Amino acid sequence: MHLYYILQVGDGGVEDVTETIPVIYLRCRFGGSRAYFICPGARHGTNCKRRVAKLYLSRRYFLCRHCSQLPYASQYEQPWQRGLRRANKLKQRLGIGVGIAEPFPEKPKGMWVRTYGCLLNEILQAEMLANEAQANRFQRLLAQVEDDPE
Repeated sequence: MHLYYILQVGDGGVEDVTETIPVIYLRCRFGGSRAYFICPGARHGTNCKRRVAKLYLSRRYFLCRHCSQLPYASQYEQPWQRGLRRANKLKQRLGIGVGIAEPFPEKPKGMWVRTYGCLLNEILQAEMLANEAQANRFQRLLAQVEDDPE
């Protein structure tokens, strides 16, 4: 794939960028094919050449997540945020609204009782971890306030 685009440079000028990104097609298991980009980036003196589905505009060029050094948003989450996100994701799978106050519905039709029980247990465990982490956070904040001489 040949890309041609214009970038605005920091001093107000513009810069023309021409880039060629290799695309490969791999056959899918049940027919058809899927396109992948080959990352043109270079890290630590070697070409990346990763097969990726997405490229990100990083500074001047389109590169893979690894070459662009892009972290996932979840890498910056606190433990209690991670627990709540996990619990909310499981609740959505059961058709429950997100949040702690939502009541649990009856088992969805077609779902095994064992599966439903496991999902409820996972939700409970995730919420307990989130609550414990949040309680620890409040204790640390309270200790800081009590130790602060005014």
